[in-house]
Amino acid sequence: MGLLDTWMDRIGLGERFARLPHHDFTQLVVRHRPEQERYYPEVSRLARESGSARLLLAVAPDGVPYRVRLLQSSGYLRLDEAAHRLALDFRFVAPAGALARGGWQTTLRVTFVDPNPEISPATR
Repeated sequence: MGLLDTWMDRIGLGERFARLPHHDFTQLVVRHRPEQERYYPEVSRLARESGSARLLLAVAPDGVPYRVRLLQSSGYLRLDEAAHRLALDFRFVAPAGALARGGWQTTLRVTFVDPNPEISPATR
C-alpha cells in the first residue's frame, strides 16, 4: 500500500472503495474510451519507456470515474500518471442497480508500448 493509499484510508476515502460493488471491466458498456495514444507522454516515448499499470476506478452512478487508485505500477512514474489521467476520462453506462448503490468500481489495465521498437534511440 502506497503513502497516498494510507492517507486516503486515514481520512476515510480508501474505505469508500471497499463499499462499492465491483464489476468486471469486460462486462461494462463503455460510453467513451479515450484515445490512449494522446496520453502517452512524449518524454516517455522518446525514452522508449513501456509499461502496464493496473488501476482501480471508483465510478459514480452517472458513469464518470471520480477516484483512481494505482494497484500495480508500470515501473515509470510518468506512465502511471498518464494512466491515471486516461482512466479519469473514461465514461461508462451504469450497470443495473448502480444508481441505488451510489456507484461501483472496476479494475482497468493501461499499457503503453513504444510504437517503434525496432528503431534504437541512437538512430533517430
